[in-house]
Amino acid sequence: MSKHHRGYGTGRAKTTPATRRLAGVVFALPVPPGQQIAEIAELPKNSYTGVPQPRPTNMSNSGEQTFNEFLRTTDLRSWDRNYMKWYGSIVLQPAGSPDLFSFTLVVYLTDAHEKRSGICHVFEWRQEPQTLCIIKSVHCAEPFHEDNRLRGVDKSRNDLLLMQEPTDSVPSLLVETLLDDRYRSEICRNLQDPEQHLGILHWLQDQQFSVYRLLSGPESSRNMFQKALFPLKPDFQKYYRRGEQPGAAPPESRTYEDRFGRKH
Repeated sequence: MSKHHRGYGTGRAKTTPATRRLAGVVFALPVPPGQQIAEIAELPKNSYTGVPQPRPTNMSNSGEQTFNEFLRTTDLRSWDRNYMKWYGSIVLQPAGSPDLFSFTLVVYLTDAHEKRSGICHVFEWRQEPQTLCIIKSVHCAEPFHEDNRLRGVDKSRNDLLLMQEPTDSVPSLLVETLLDDRYRSEICRNLQDPEQHLGILHWLQDQQFSVYRLLSGPESSRNMFQKALFPLKPDFQKYYRRGEQPGAAPPESRTYEDRFGRKH
């Protein structure tokens, strides 16, 4: 395990630039205005053959391409798994925030002729249409984590991803689940369902998908990210049957046999 995935440090935030932190590590927010950013790929386009792909006719209300639409123009289901890498996280927002959570998914694609560089597609959750939508695509070297922030750099070492929240690698089996239309739709639907929201988050965490909380207090940990913990569902039936008093001995334990084998 690299130094970026071991325990986190205790560095304090600097006054400039604006920062977010994960468990005590200071995370600089996106580069200040004016810093040169390398080119962003036009969507959608096959960056390896140069052959433009047809644009989808039905976009989200915001004009962003949804994950479903992206899969119809880029068939990731048949993409060689050796040439794709996935990263992502869900961040639970503090009480009173406009959104209950944020959901980020990043896929990095290369092919056999472009091993040292590829294209990163970044998806974020949108309340309308309640699904993941692509927000940017950038040509960059293979992404790497620095203080749990995913970075994709160009030849001049400019970070093109500018991720504001922590992400981690997505396990292979969960990638297959997210590529399945039915299962992905079920996950998105349950994230919005108040009765299923906690359950699907707990399930995602059990599948090694990172779920964080953005902290709002105390002041020393404000705007830091911390791995989320979930409450245990009380299971009273495990300890005694309905109608019994806790600690009461079961009826069979109150009988005995005399020396003639008769029960009393």
